[in-house]
Amino acid sequence: MKLLFWNVRGNAIGELVAECVEEHGADIFFLAEHDGIEPESLCEMLRLRYFWVNTNSGCDKVRMFIRNSIDVIDLFEMDRYLICTVSVGGVVYNLASLHLQDRRNSDADARLHVARGVVSNLGEQERKYGCHDSVIIGDFNASPFDKELLTMDAFNATLFKDVIRSKAVRVRLGEEFALMFNPTLHFISEDTKNYGSYYYDGGGEFSPLYWYSLDQAIVSPSLMDSVDDYIYLRNIGDTRLVPSVRPLPNISDHLPLLVTLGENDGCVKQTFGPRHWNTKSTPAQKMSKG
Repeated sequence: MKLLFWNVRGNAIGELVAECVEEHGADIFFLAEHDGIEPESLCEMLRLRYFWVNTNSGCDKVRMFIRNSIDVIDLFEMDRYLICTVSVGGVVYNLASLHLQDRRNSDADARLHVARGVVSNLGEQERKYGCHDSVIIGDFNASPFDKELLTMDAFNATLFKDVIRSKAVRVRLGEEFALMFNPTLHFISEDTKNYGSYYYDGGGEFSPLYWYSLDQAIVSPSLMDSVDDYIYLRNIGDTRLVPSVRPLPNISDHLPLLVTLGENDGCVKQTFGPRHWNTKSTPAQKMSKG
């Protein structure tokens, strides 16, 4: 399964998004700051092979598009994130996508508040369907070593598989907090210029790194060995997103993140009751569902 996330900065780049999705064969993709892209038009550019999940019950920060062959089982929404349980070829996953508060005009405590909500509601979804194969992908507005990612009662995401293999949970005052795995560090590379998703040299708390992995994906321990690839895309077709040292702002100040999950036996659809979402309708009907 291929997941794509892109903060498109409000720009009207639907054709480029469609080219990116088709070039890389994304199964599910998410857009943040998507005001410049009309979802019905984007689906038409993709020849109606995808439908968009109409999040009209609360989430306006992230928009989700899904290949027609994938079933949506359930959907939960809040202002800055959505959680969607899907069946991909009969294998079930819980997918959360988010856009946390901009770190230039908010503090870590605001992002931690949302992070705790994501984890709590994702846990409810996992228990509801008895499936713990979960992915959280999006613009965290935090780096892998920031406390939003590391805090025990927030994302609790370690960058090291051996930590999870030695202990699946962290314990505080008798309460257990399940670890998640953050593959970002493993895939950062000078050789491939897979530096990160966001370039900044304006001083302040960002300096002196310049490249930041604000857009990330973290996964449950059951999926940590299934992450086959994790790429910050620098080109789409003949379009160079980084012609010199930073992304082109007229396209986006963020690079797209493409995550590939390999074979996973995981949770099978048959273990669950009736689906809570009918995705067997036409693409136009799918797009209109709330």
